[in-house]
Amino acid sequence: LSDLIRRLEVEEKEHIPTIIRELSSWPYARGDLFHWVTVLDRLDGILLDICTEYSLKDIQTKPFDDQTKELILAIIDLSRTLFENCTNRNIYNSYEHLNMLLNTFDMDVLEQVLQFLIRPAQRINNPRAIRSSFVVPQDKIVELARGWSHVPVELLRIAQDLTVTPKMTTLNLQFYRTTTTEGHQVITENMADSDFQHKQDVDVFMDLVKKYNVPKEPQFELANRIRIAKHVSDPEKRRQLLGIRILAITVMSHAISETTAQNKVFIYEPYLISQLAELISPEKQVDTTLQTYALYALDGITRHRNKLSEVLVAVNASANHGTMMQILRKT
Repeated sequence: LSDLIRRLEVEEKEHIPTIIRELSSWPYARGDLFHWVTVLDRLDGILLDICTEYSLKDIQTKPFDDQTKELILAIIDLSRTLFENCTNRNIYNSYEHLNMLLNTFDMDVLEQVLQFLIRPAQRINNPRAIRSSFVVPQDKIVELARGWSHVPVELLRIAQDLTVTPKMTTLNLQFYRTTTTEGHQVITENMADSDFQHKQDVDVFMDLVKKYNVPKEPQFELANRIRIAKHVSDPEKRRQLLGIRILAITVMSHAISETTAQNKVFIYEPYLISQLAELISPEKQVDTTLQTYALYALDGITRHRNKLSEVLVAVNASANHGTMMQILRKT
């Protein structure tokens, strides 16, 4: 392990993903993040350079090249491995750059970032955890966790077979301009149109921002809605987008107040918990990754006192034939 740490400290950054892949599992005793400080500082600097090069303080307007994307995914993967297997996690300090990466249009990167953010989010309400520098980007997490109002079907159908209607591929966004007399504005565009389908998400975003003169404040919401409306027709990408939403629900449940979560998300979807429970049922044969994410989300939601009993009922926890017992028997 000391040799791997040394190589990560000195090797060219192009070799970092290959080195990190050697640590795909953790066969060692529980480690200490202090031993990785030099590596983490180096990786933090690399993330800063990437966020600066791609101007990720705002919504991404230049796609990652393949090498940069591979490097980002490798760094996040190593961060998660260390977070899960080492003590002194409070010294981890790359949250600012990971929060910037939420501005990406790359769904693989977005999914990986949210997967990692679950870990520090879980520590927020842990009385034994030492205070860390993690601050949840509340508005972005809530936006990613919100329901797809233009896709008015249960989560199970989104995860499996879905008949896509024109309404589902139509982007609707209302916003206000405060610097002009125009005030209230509405964007309505069908992402199924060939003009949009043949463009990258980044280019669609830039075109709409220019066409409608969209101010910065609603741009994250616009980017998220472009992603959903444009890719809802593709089953694989739709499932990935659903996974991203469920991961955001998990982070929200751990890191954002119960009142805010209720007022921003749960109040609009009274059956969300039962739909998440449906995803983990072995009988439904949902993709294992989505099942795992749904379990994370249900676990997070149980931290909300007013939701605990609802989760227990949804998974039929007290019954010998309930969902949880079925999962345990199957594994």
